[in-house]
Amino acid sequence: MSVTIEAPAPAAVRQDESRPLTGNEAIARGAWEAGVRVAAAYPGTPSTEILENLATYPREDLHAQWSTNEKVALDVAIGAGLGGRRALAAMKHVGLNVAFDSLMSQTYIGVNGALVLTVADDPGIHSSQNEQDTRLLGAFAMLPVLEPSDAQEALEYTRLAFELSERFDTPVIVRTTTRLSHTRSAVRTGTRREGPVRQFVENPAKNVMIPAHARGRHHALLKREAALSAWLDDEPLHRVERGQGDLGRVGIVTAGTCYPYVREVLPGASVLKLGASWPLPARALREFAASVDRLLVVEELEPVLERELRLLGLQVEGKAFFPRTGELSPEAVRAGLEKAGVLAPRPPRADGWAPEPLVRPPGESLLRTLMNIAFMLALYYGNAKLLVNRYLETGRYRELIVYLLIFWLGAAALRTWVELSTFGGNVFVARTGVQPGWLRMFVVYSISSFLLLLFSTLYHLVANRHA
Repeated sequence: MSVTIEAPAPAAVRQDESRPLTGNEAIARGAWEAGVRVAAAYPGTPSTEILENLATYPREDLHAQWSTNEKVALDVAIGAGLGGRRALAAMKHVGLNVAFDSLMSQTYIGVNGALVLTVADDPGIHSSQNEQDTRLLGAFAMLPVLEPSDAQEALEYTRLAFELSERFDTPVIVRTTTRLSHTRSAVRTGTRREGPVRQFVENPAKNVMIPAHARGRHHALLKREAALSAWLDDEPLHRVERGQGDLGRVGIVTAGTCYPYVREVLPGASVLKLGASWPLPARALREFAASVDRLLVVEELEPVLERELRLLGLQVEGKAFFPRTGELSPEAVRAGLEKAGVLAPRPPRADGWAPEPLVRPPGESLLRTLMNIAFMLALYYGNAKLLVNRYLETGRYRELIVYLLIFWLGAAALRTWVELSTFGGNVFVARTGVQPGWLRMFVVYSISSFLLLLFSTLYHLVANRHA
């Protein structure tokens, strides 16, 4: 099952201008400018807006559809690519797990036309069940992985991905993260250029991966990876920025959204900004390492770059100073560089200032508070009615009191647990202005639960007397 998204009239598309775009909007624009003909996806934050934005381009330019799952979306794009068209599949990082069976065969087969996968990772687990790193899967599948650092590069790298896919007959991954997907910045857009239209090539030895065929295709895959690595060594996709003074003797290798953090925190250092995290440009890395006295890697999540640099025989440091979990930020990068001794530790603030949870003004959360009260009244009203009708009318007063106590204290305990485990007490602070603590919260919620339950029970007692 798939859902085709209706697109507006062609007049909605503007060309040759600079405008603010999120990373996802820029990826969609880059795909449209590259001449994509088929786009399929399964929704999942932080990747959802890619297909939503592609669907706003003229329907005569491309077919955009939601698919049943990520594997179906990739299969749709694979079919379009084998048919000689430029195709894109969009998903979040865990969606790549669903599509990986198809992808591992397709990396052997090739694409015929062009096939680009945009995969959005979620460092910090804002809306996902894990924090896996797509770079590892890209390397495992021996696919090029491009890593834009801002919305402008998201557009440009997406266009480049289609060209690489056609040139090297390979699927290409454009890896983003939550921060890039949803951050907005100025982007220079261009016009649409249609890619070459090819016909399906009926070649079972290349297209059908039975063991006899797959053995030969594995050798072709290794040659393709070597050719890609050589191309990346010669192309300006990677950028070296030389620093000055003592800090210029410190070399930082980084990629993706970590790059602007490094430039903000350590503007004087020498930086090798990688445009692709796989395959790596071995010659460029060795030359950069030889030009500095100390080499560090700044990357989110797994030490993918750090491990590869060590395999090249380079002395490098990284995860000893930077965390393997969560999003990086300028503050986290600064803390890591201070730990590494590159930056001097900042002195503590003399005024003793520390951030505190913000308390919402009463008017700002009025609607949310009213909705919460309405929900709680409905909950207590229904339970009180059930208890009164079941136990009071039959004269089972002792059981009624026991169940009322259980419901009262259980509801208070449940509200306390949900508040602490989900919001860390911030909602409680916003509503009461009191600092959170499990005992204090339990007492407050016990009082409110008692009043709600008492009101609901009395209401039903009076209603039954008049019935």
